[in-house]
Amino acid sequence: MIFVNNLIKKGGITMKNFILRLQQARFIKAFRSLQKDVYDNAQAHGFHELENNELHVPTKLALIGSEVSEALEAHRKRKDTEIPHELADIIIRVLDLAESLGIDLATEIIEKHKINVTREFKHGNKRY
Repeated sequence: MIFVNNLIKKGGITMKNFILRLQQARFIKAFRSLQKDVYDNAQAHGFHELENNELHVPTKLALIGSEVSEALEAHRKRKDTEIPHELADIIIRVLDLAESLGIDLATEIIEKHKINVTREFKHGNKRY
């Protein structure tokens, strides 16, 4: 804590920014671990047979889309208790694909959020 206080006193960083950076670092570490675990589980269960095939990415993206469709159908059928499960499936498939492509999704999410925070209301003139 002495190091942190000295850093703040010297004007290097505010306490709020320090806490934000610490939270982001913890998020990134936990998210990376989850991403790797999801990938390893999918691989152990036979879902990486196409990984070295040119159809790997389109197949994974189609499966993500299928999970989105399942969430939509749950909503349409008023099966609200199924929606969280379907949203989790979407994230799991995205994490698996990101890991297979070597993408640090946690960092990408943080960087993209920084961009989105600066954008106009509804990103300009979009209807939705």
